[in-house]
Amino acid sequence: MQLGRYTIEGELGRGGIGVVYRGRDPHGREVAIKFLRQWRPGSGERFAREARLHMQLGEEAGFVPLLDVGEGPQGPYLVMPLLTGGTLRERLHTGPLEIGEAVELGRRLARALAGAHRNGIVHRDVKPENVLFDGEGQALMADLGLAKHFRQDVSGASQSVALSRSGVMRGTAGYMAPEQLR
Repeated sequence: MQLGRYTIEGELGRGGIGVVYRGRDPHGREVAIKFLRQWRPGSGERFAREARLHMQLGEEAGFVPLLDVGEGPQGPYLVMPLLTGGTLRERLHTGPLEIGEAVELGRRLARALAGAHRNGIVHRDVKPENVLFDGEGQALMADLGLAKHFRQDVSGASQSVALSRSGVMRGTAGYMAPEQLR
């Protein structure tokens, strides 16, 4: 199936807000194309916000880069490089990480999240399924669908920008900070 300049080759997976397809760009490079899974009130706004947050992060080390944004017959979509190294969840199914590998992974993810925080972005859905590996085994954070933007006032206190209705829990309960559950 053709989507603008991309050829869609098959479904890769589904998440809470989107469905991701394997595709190819005009140069034959493999890409991942993310669409809204189904239209719900506010889902289009969240999807557009995810694209804006990706663009704000730019080439921030440790995050899957955004290559393109568009709109097709199925609705808006995001295009990212296709990472072929699997997820952290898949790696953990084969057994625990070696100590050195776990420490380096923790450092890399902490640097990525610190970079996001410097840009005023809180991920809000850090979990093994959202840690992807490229072909060289480098870990990258993915899925800014639930990310939240915050800013600091003149006193240095953080003020979050409301992104979801009050009282609606966003994230994966088993991986949420306790203060998010209150």
